[in-house]
Amino acid sequence: MKKPWIFRPFEFWPDWIALVIYHLFLGFWCLIRRIWIKTLLKPNYQIPYGGMHFASKFKIQESIGKEIFPDTFLIDAELHDSEKIKILKKALQDFGSPVILKPDKGMVGFAIIKIQTTDDIPKALKLLNYDYLAQKFLPGNIEHGVFWERHKGKGIISGINQKHFPTVSGDGISTVIELARKHPRYTSEWESFLPELKNKNEVLAPQKSQEISSLGSHTMGCVFTDETHIKTQALEDKLTKLLCRAPGYNFGRLDIKSESVEQFLRGELGVIEANGVESRPTHMYDPKYGFWKAMKIQWDYALRWSTIAQEHRKQKMDNPSLLQIIKMNNKVFYDMKKHQTKAEKI
Repeated sequence: MKKPWIFRPFEFWPDWIALVIYHLFLGFWCLIRRIWIKTLLKPNYQIPYGGMHFASKFKIQESIGKEIFPDTFLIDAELHDSEKIKILKKALQDFGSPVILKPDKGMVGFAIIKIQTTDDIPKALKLLNYDYLAQKFLPGNIEHGVFWERHKGKGIISGINQKHFPTVSGDGISTVIELARKHPRYTSEWESFLPELKNKNEVLAPQKSQEISSLGSHTMGCVFTDETHIKTQALEDKLTKLLCRAPGYNFGRLDIKSESVEQFLRGELGVIEANGVESRPTHMYDPKYGFWKAMKIQWDYALRWSTIAQEHRKQKMDNPSLLQIIKMNNKVFYDMKKHQTKAEKI
Protein backbone atom coordinates (compact mmCIF):
# COMPACT_ATOMS: atom_id res chain seq x y z
CA MET A 1 0.00 0.00 0.00
CA LYS A 2 1.35 3.41 -0.98
CA LYS A 3 2.10 5.93 1.75
CA PRO A 4 -0.07 9.07 1.92
CA TRP A 5 1.45 11.71 -0.37
CA ILE A 6 2.60 13.88 2.54
CA PHE A 7 5.04 11.12 3.58
CA ARG A 8 6.37 10.48 0.05
CA PRO A 9 9.26 12.25 -1.73
CA PHE A 10 8.24 15.63 -3.13
CA GLU A 11 8.38 14.48 -6.77
CA PHE A 12 5.37 12.25 -6.06
CA TRP A 13 3.23 14.88 -4.37
CA PRO A 14 0.01 15.93 -6.16
CA ASP A 15 1.03 18.47 -8.77
CA TRP A 16 -1.72 20.93 -7.85
CA ILE A 17 0.10 21.77 -4.60
CA ALA A 18 3.20 23.11 -6.34
CA LEU A 19 1.03 24.72 -9.01
CA VAL A 20 -1.08 26.68 -6.51
CA ILE A 21 2.01 27.90 -4.68
CA TYR A 22 3.67 28.89 -7.97
CA HIS A 23 0.67 31.02 -8.90
CA LEU A 24 0.70 32.66 -5.46
CA PHE A 25 4.36 33.56 -6.05
CA LEU A 26 3.45 34.96 -9.47
CA GLY A 27 0.63 37.03 -7.96
CA PHE A 28 3.05 38.48 -5.42
CA TRP A 29 5.59 39.50 -8.07
CA CYS A 30 2.86 40.98 -10.26
CA LEU A 31 1.88 43.20 -7.34
CA ILE A 32 5.48 44.20 -6.66
CA ARG A 33 6.12 44.99 -10.33
CA ARG A 34 2.69 46.60 -10.79
CA ILE A 35 1.76 44.51 -13.80
CA TRP A 36 -1.62 42.98 -14.60
CA ILE A 37 -1.78 39.18 -14.45
CA LYS A 38 -2.40 38.94 -18.22
CA THR A 39 0.90 40.73 -18.81
CA LEU A 40 2.51 37.40 -17.91
CA LEU A 41 1.71 36.26 -21.47
CA LYS A 42 3.80 39.10 -22.95
CA PRO A 43 7.27 37.46 -22.77
CA ASN A 44 6.12 35.23 -25.65
CA TYR A 45 4.13 37.81 -27.60
CA GLN A 46 5.07 36.16 -30.90
CA ILE A 47 3.27 32.87 -30.24
CA PRO A 48 -0.43 32.18 -29.58
CA TYR A 49 -1.47 32.94 -25.98
CA GLY A 50 2.20 33.07 -24.99
CA GLY A 51 2.34 29.30 -25.41
CA MET A 52 -0.08 28.35 -22.65
CA HIS A 53 -1.40 24.78 -22.50
CA PHE A 54 -4.41 25.66 -24.65
CA ALA A 55 -2.26 27.10 -27.45
CA SER A 56 -1.82 25.07 -30.63
CA LYS A 57 1.59 23.38 -30.72
CA PHE A 58 1.44 23.47 -34.51
CA LYS A 59 0.92 27.24 -34.51
CA ILE A 60 3.73 27.64 -31.99
CA GLN A 61 6.03 25.78 -34.39
CA GLU A 62 4.94 28.04 -37.24
CA SER A 63 5.49 31.17 -35.13
CA ILE A 64 8.99 30.20 -33.98
CA GLY A 65 10.09 28.56 -37.23
CA LYS A 66 9.06 25.07 -38.37
CA GLU A 67 12.58 24.33 -39.60
CA ILE A 68 13.94 23.83 -36.07
CA PHE A 69 11.36 21.14 -35.21
CA PRO A 70 10.86 17.57 -36.50
CA ASP A 71 8.66 17.27 -39.60
CA THR A 72 5.06 17.50 -38.44
CA PHE A 73 1.56 17.11 -39.94
CA LEU A 74 -1.56 18.58 -38.34
CA ILE A 75 -4.54 16.22 -38.26
CA ASP A 76 -7.70 18.29 -37.85
CA ALA A 77 -10.40 16.61 -35.79
CA GLU A 78 -13.02 17.75 -38.33
CA LEU A 79 -11.48 15.76 -41.18
CA HIS A 80 -13.21 12.62 -42.43
CA ASP A 81 -11.57 9.39 -41.28
CA SER A 82 -10.46 8.65 -44.83
CA GLU A 83 -8.47 11.91 -44.87
CA LYS A 84 -6.95 11.17 -41.47
CA ILE A 85 -5.86 7.74 -42.72
CA LYS A 86 -4.19 9.35 -45.74
CA ILE A 87 -2.23 11.72 -43.48
CA LEU A 88 -1.14 8.89 -41.18
CA LYS A 89 -0.02 6.75 -44.12
CA LYS A 90 1.90 9.69 -45.58
CA ALA A 91 3.55 10.32 -42.21
CA LEU A 92 4.71 6.69 -42.02
CA GLN A 93 5.94 6.88 -45.59
CA ASP A 94 7.71 10.25 -45.29
CA PHE A 95 8.95 10.15 -41.70
CA GLY A 96 9.65 6.45 -41.27
CA SER A 97 8.70 4.36 -38.25
CA PRO A 98 7.73 5.11 -35.58
CA VAL A 99 5.54 8.21 -35.91
CA ILE A 100 4.64 10.09 -32.74
CA LEU A 101 1.00 11.12 -32.33
CA LYS A 102 0.36 13.81 -29.74
CA PRO A 103 -2.45 16.28 -29.04
CA ASP A 104 -2.11 19.68 -30.68
CA LYS A 105 -3.17 21.21 -27.36
CA GLY A 106 -1.92 19.26 -24.39
CA MET A 107 0.30 18.91 -21.35
CA VAL A 108 2.57 16.60 -19.31
CA GLY A 109 2.77 13.87 -21.93
CA PHE A 110 -0.92 12.96 -21.81
CA ALA A 111 -2.45 10.94 -24.68
CA ILE A 112 0.77 10.46 -26.66
CA ILE A 113 1.13 7.25 -28.64
CA LYS A 114 3.42 5.81 -31.32
CA ILE A 115 2.37 4.09 -34.50
CA GLN A 116 4.80 1.66 -36.10
CA THR A 117 2.94 0.41 -39.18
CA THR A 118 -0.32 0.93 -41.06
CA ASP A 119 -1.78 -1.83 -38.85
CA ASP A 120 -1.73 0.66 -35.97
CA ILE A 121 -3.86 3.24 -37.81
CA PRO A 122 -7.30 1.88 -36.78
CA LYS A 123 -6.47 2.21 -33.06
CA ALA A 124 -5.00 5.67 -33.62
CA LEU A 125 -8.26 6.85 -35.21
CA LYS A 126 -9.99 6.37 -31.87
CA LEU A 127 -8.03 9.36 -30.53
CA LEU A 128 -8.36 11.60 -33.56
CA ASN A 129 -11.67 13.22 -32.66
CA TYR A 130 -9.30 15.85 -31.23
CA ASP A 131 -6.72 17.86 -33.16
CA TYR A 132 -3.50 15.83 -33.24
CA LEU A 133 0.04 16.16 -34.55
CA ALA A 134 1.81 13.39 -36.45
CA GLN A 135 5.50 14.02 -35.84
CA LYS A 136 8.72 12.44 -37.03
CA PHE A 137 10.48 10.50 -34.26
CA LEU A 138 13.84 12.07 -33.48
CA PRO A 139 16.71 9.62 -32.91
CA GLY A 140 18.81 9.92 -29.80
CA ASN A 141 19.02 8.18 -26.44
CA ILE A 142 19.41 11.35 -24.38
CA GLU A 143 16.61 13.81 -23.67
CA HIS A 144 16.75 17.06 -21.74
CA GLY A 145 14.31 19.78 -20.79
CA VAL A 146 16.15 23.10 -21.18
CA PHE A 147 14.69 26.25 -19.66
CA TRP A 148 15.61 29.11 -21.96
CA GLU A 149 14.98 32.80 -21.45
CA ARG A 150 16.00 36.06 -23.07
CA HIS A 151 16.35 39.22 -21.01
CA LYS A 152 17.30 42.55 -22.61
CA GLY A 153 18.27 40.72 -25.78
CA LYS A 154 20.59 38.18 -24.16
CA GLY A 155 19.60 34.51 -24.26
CA ILE A 156 20.54 32.31 -21.32
CA ILE A 157 19.88 28.79 -20.05
CA SER A 158 18.55 28.96 -16.49
CA GLY A 159 17.72 25.30 -15.93
CA ILE A 160 18.40 21.84 -17.38
CA ASN A 161 16.82 18.57 -16.43
CA GLN A 162 17.91 15.24 -17.85
CA LYS A 163 15.14 12.70 -18.40
CA HIS A 164 16.03 9.16 -17.35
CA PHE A 165 13.63 6.69 -18.95
CA PRO A 166 12.16 3.87 -16.84
CA THR A 167 13.79 0.46 -17.08
CA VAL A 168 12.96 -2.97 -15.72
CA SER A 169 15.30 -5.79 -14.62
CA GLY A 170 14.46 -9.43 -15.31
CA ASP A 171 13.82 -12.04 -12.64
CA GLY A 172 13.56 -15.08 -14.95
CA ILE A 173 9.86 -15.45 -14.13
CA SER A 174 7.93 -12.28 -14.99
CA THR A 175 7.22 -10.92 -18.46
CA VAL A 176 8.32 -7.43 -19.45
CA ILE A 177 4.82 -6.01 -19.05
CA GLU A 178 4.41 -7.68 -15.65
CA LEU A 179 7.72 -6.20 -14.50
CA ALA A 180 6.62 -2.77 -15.75
CA ARG A 181 3.37 -2.96 -13.79
CA LYS A 182 5.34 -3.77 -10.63
CA HIS A 183 7.71 -0.83 -11.21
CA PRO A 184 7.77 1.62 -8.25
CA ARG A 185 7.00 4.53 -10.61
CA TYR A 186 4.15 2.76 -12.43
CA THR A 187 0.90 4.66 -12.90
CA SER A 188 -2.16 3.92 -15.03
CA GLU A 189 -0.82 6.42 -17.62
CA TRP A 190 1.79 3.81 -18.59
CA GLU A 191 -0.97 1.76 -20.21
CA SER A 192 -0.85 4.19 -23.15
CA PHE A 193 2.57 2.83 -24.16
CA LEU A 194 3.05 -0.60 -22.51
CA PRO A 195 0.88 -2.47 -25.06
CA GLU A 196 3.19 -1.12 -27.82
CA LEU A 197 6.24 -2.95 -26.45
CA LYS A 198 7.26 -5.53 -29.05
CA ASN A 199 8.48 -8.02 -26.46
CA LYS A 200 5.92 -7.27 -23.76
CA ASN A 201 5.28 -11.00 -23.21
CA GLU A 202 8.94 -12.00 -23.11
CA VAL A 203 10.36 -13.27 -19.82
CA LEU A 204 13.54 -11.34 -19.11
CA ALA A 205 16.53 -13.29 -17.84
CA PRO A 206 17.71 -12.44 -14.32
CA GLN A 207 19.64 -9.14 -14.16
CA LYS A 208 18.89 -8.34 -17.82
CA SER A 209 17.61 -4.75 -18.11
CA GLN A 210 15.33 -3.12 -20.66
CA GLU A 211 14.18 0.44 -21.21
CA ILE A 212 10.40 0.42 -21.48
CA SER A 213 9.57 3.95 -22.60
CA SER A 214 11.10 6.75 -24.62
CA LEU A 215 8.45 9.35 -23.74
CA GLY A 216 10.19 12.14 -21.84
CA SER A 217 7.47 12.84 -19.31
CA HIS A 218 7.55 12.64 -15.52
CA THR A 219 3.99 11.33 -15.72
CA MET A 220 5.24 8.45 -17.88
CA GLY A 221 7.84 7.31 -15.38
CA CYS A 222 10.90 9.44 -16.22
CA VAL A 223 13.22 10.43 -13.40
CA PHE A 224 14.22 14.09 -13.75
CA THR A 225 17.65 15.15 -12.50
CA ASP A 226 18.91 18.72 -12.22
CA GLU A 227 21.85 19.08 -14.62
CA THR A 228 21.88 22.89 -14.80
CA HIS A 229 25.52 22.91 -13.73
CA ILE A 230 26.66 21.22 -16.97
CA LYS A 231 25.51 23.98 -19.33
CA THR A 232 28.07 25.30 -21.81
CA GLN A 233 28.50 28.46 -23.84
CA ALA A 234 28.27 26.35 -27.01
CA LEU A 235 24.83 25.11 -25.94
CA GLU A 236 23.58 28.62 -25.10
CA ASP A 237 24.93 29.95 -28.39
CA LYS A 238 23.21 27.17 -30.35
CA LEU A 239 19.81 27.86 -28.81
CA THR A 240 20.21 31.62 -29.24
CA LYS A 241 21.00 31.04 -32.92
CA LEU A 242 18.02 28.70 -33.39
CA LEU A 243 15.66 31.21 -31.78
CA CYS A 244 17.07 34.37 -33.35
CA ARG A 245 14.10 34.53 -35.75
CA ALA A 246 11.68 34.50 -32.83
CA PRO A 247 12.31 37.71 -30.84
CA GLY A 248 8.86 37.24 -29.31
CA TYR A 249 9.77 33.93 -27.64
CA ASN A 250 11.61 34.82 -24.44
CA PHE A 251 10.56 32.45 -21.67
CA GLY A 252 9.96 28.72 -21.96
CA ARG A 253 11.28 25.18 -21.87
CA LEU A 254 12.64 23.34 -24.89
CA ASP A 255 12.43 19.55 -25.06
CA ILE A 256 15.65 18.39 -26.72
CA LYS A 257 17.10 15.08 -27.92
CA SER A 258 20.69 14.16 -28.67
CA GLU A 259 22.83 11.06 -29.18
CA SER A 260 24.95 11.71 -26.10
CA VAL A 261 25.44 14.22 -23.30
CA GLU A 262 28.69 15.31 -24.97
CA GLN A 263 26.88 16.09 -28.24
CA PHE A 264 24.17 17.92 -26.31
CA LEU A 265 26.75 20.16 -24.63
CA ARG A 266 28.32 20.91 -28.03
CA GLY A 267 24.92 22.03 -29.32
CA GLU A 268 24.44 19.00 -31.59
CA LEU A 269 20.76 18.42 -30.90
CA GLY A 270 17.20 18.28 -32.13
CA VAL A 271 14.32 20.28 -30.66
CA ILE A 272 11.18 18.19 -30.14
CA GLU A 273 8.96 20.91 -28.76
CA ALA A 274 8.93 24.48 -27.46
CA ASN A 275 6.79 25.09 -24.38
CA GLY A 276 5.57 28.56 -23.48
CA VAL A 277 5.17 30.78 -20.44
CA GLU A 278 3.42 28.08 -18.42
CA SER A 279 6.52 25.90 -18.61
CA ARG A 280 7.54 24.53 -15.24
CA PRO A 281 11.17 24.43 -14.05
CA THR A 282 11.12 20.63 -14.17
CA HIS A 283 14.60 20.29 -12.67
CA MET A 284 12.85 20.93 -9.34
CA TYR A 285 11.58 17.33 -9.50
CA ASP A 286 15.08 15.93 -8.97
CA PRO A 287 14.62 13.12 -6.39
CA LYS A 288 17.28 14.69 -4.17
CA TYR A 289 15.19 17.86 -3.75
CA GLY A 290 12.61 18.21 -1.03
CA PHE A 291 9.64 20.56 -0.80
CA TRP A 292 11.55 23.67 0.32
CA LYS A 293 14.23 23.41 -2.35
CA ALA A 294 11.55 22.96 -5.02
CA MET A 295 9.66 26.00 -3.73
CA LYS A 296 12.88 28.05 -3.78
CA ILE A 297 13.26 27.15 -7.48
CA GLN A 298 9.62 28.11 -8.15
CA TRP A 299 10.10 31.43 -6.33
CA ASP A 300 13.11 32.16 -8.54
CA TYR A 301 11.19 31.35 -11.72
CA ALA A 302 8.17 33.42 -10.69
CA LEU A 303 10.60 36.33 -10.28
CA ARG A 304 12.23 35.62 -13.66
CA TRP A 305 8.88 35.33 -15.45
CA SER A 306 7.53 38.58 -13.99
CA THR A 307 10.78 40.41 -14.79
CA ILE A 308 10.64 39.46 -18.47
CA ALA A 309 6.89 40.18 -18.56
CA GLN A 310 7.54 43.69 -17.25
CA GLU A 311 10.20 44.18 -19.94
CA HIS A 312 7.69 43.34 -22.69
CA ARG A 313 4.57 44.81 -21.08
CA LYS A 314 4.02 47.28 -23.97
CA GLN A 315 4.09 44.62 -26.68
CA LYS A 316 0.80 44.16 -28.51
CA MET A 317 -0.82 40.74 -28.62
CA ASP A 318 -4.30 39.26 -28.67
CA ASN A 319 -5.10 38.44 -25.08
CA PRO A 320 -8.19 36.57 -23.91
CA SER A 321 -9.89 37.71 -20.73
CA LEU A 322 -8.79 36.17 -17.43
CA LEU A 323 -12.05 34.20 -17.32
CA GLN A 324 -11.44 32.86 -20.83
CA ILE A 325 -7.92 31.82 -19.86
CA ILE A 326 -9.26 29.85 -16.89
CA LYS A 327 -11.99 28.24 -19.00
CA MET A 328 -9.65 27.28 -21.84
CA ASN A 329 -7.03 25.91 -19.45
CA ASN A 330 -9.63 23.82 -17.64
CA LYS A 331 -11.04 22.53 -20.93
CA VAL A 332 -7.63 21.36 -22.12
CA PHE A 333 -6.94 19.69 -18.77
CA TYR A 334 -10.20 17.72 -18.80
CA ASP A 335 -9.87 16.91 -22.52
CA MET A 336 -6.39 15.51 -21.86
CA LYS A 337 -7.56 13.39 -18.93
CA LYS A 338 -10.32 11.98 -21.14
CA HIS A 339 -7.97 11.26 -24.04
CA GLN A 340 -5.35 9.76 -21.73
CA THR A 341 -7.98 7.28 -20.52
CA LYS A 342 -8.74 6.46 -24.16
CA ALA A 343 -5.04 6.03 -24.95
CA GLU A 344 -4.69 3.58 -22.07
CA LYS A 345 -7.46 1.40 -23.49
CA ILE A 346 -6.52 1.19 -27.17
